[in-house]
Amino acid sequence: MMNRAFWTRGRLAAALVVVLTLAGGLGWYLVAGRGPAAAERTVLERMLDGWTRWNSVAGEAVVLFIDETGQQQGFRERFIVQKPFMARFEVLDYDGEVVQGVWMTDGVTTYFFRPGQGYQEDDLPQHLDEKEERLPRTWRALPRGQEVQHPFQAAIPSPVAQFVFPLQFVRKDAQVHYRLEEETALLDRPVWILTIVDGDIEERLWVDQQTGVVLRYVQLVKGQPRVRYEVLLFVVDEPWDPVWFAPKEGQSVE
Repeated sequence: MMNRAFWTRGRLAAALVVVLTLAGGLGWYLVAGRGPAAAERTVLERMLDGWTRWNSVAGEAVVLFIDETGQQQGFRERFIVQKPFMARFEVLDYDGEVVQGVWMTDGVTTYFFRPGQGYQEDDLPQHLDEKEERLPRTWRALPRGQEVQHPFQAAIPSPVAQFVFPLQFVRKDAQVHYRLEEETALLDRPVWILTIVDGDIEERLWVDQQTGVVLRYVQLVKGQPRVRYEVLLFVVDEPWDPVWFAPKEGQSVE
């Protein structure tokens, strides 16, 4: 009798553990699966599919990095991105007076230039169009627990490119929280101000409503600023001559 009661209690206990586990998992799924509210989701999906809504973007931006002691280091960058897969990123000092380097691609070959060293040539990764087609463009299509990156952005050696293609800021993770602060204007363009909180890291993004491009960004770690980014000039769908994306005739290429 005791053995039978013991095993009965054991089965009940095991069943209870299974029920509680399933209930906990279901609760997490409901919370994480529901995801951001409609207003936040609108912003996030524009960041995911914004690259489909422009033919070219160009501008000038400043980036500032701040360490734990308050020391600052920054630079200025002029950028042009034009479909399909043509780009020019020109790095200057923070005051915008001295050119430190230029990276560009004509869609086939990449060229990296430093003053006094000429251009170094390489091949642009292949099949970018196929990888681009597989990108998620909605919150529902976004894979859970994975960071998504635009394949062309991954090929561009500049932190500015992540703000032009801001897909990797959109993360379907239960610990990441999104909050739409307000709608306003920046550079005479309508933008959303979105806050992303992930543990000790808080990011605030000014997202262009038409293109999904991030025009201003502030990162705080435990309340202290670590990164500041701001676009000073922004132009959409300007036609750019191919001469911007390859060395001029007569310039040395290594």
